[in-house]
Amino acid sequence: VKAPNGSYRVAFDACEVCFQEKKGYVQDGGFMTCRQCNKKFATDRIGEGPGGGCNPAAIPARQAGGNLVISVADIRSGARFF
Repeated sequence: VKAPNGSYRVAFDACEVCFQEKKGYVQDGGFMTCRQCNKKFATDRIGEGPGGGCNPAAIPARQAGGNLVISVADIRSGARFF
């Protein structure tokens, strides 16, 4: 997602707490809202801090030219959410 501050944030559509319900998040302006517990997260904060809990599970990514690059290993690390 492109956050209001212009940064790009990458996360699985899941979290450590609510992933078993397989509902994910919905974007509402500059926020992501968990469809299970209704907790809101500012998109420009995704991937900051220790993570865990009902936070979108961040995926490491980097910009290369006009692309976001994500490693296959990092994508595979989230397989348990799905």
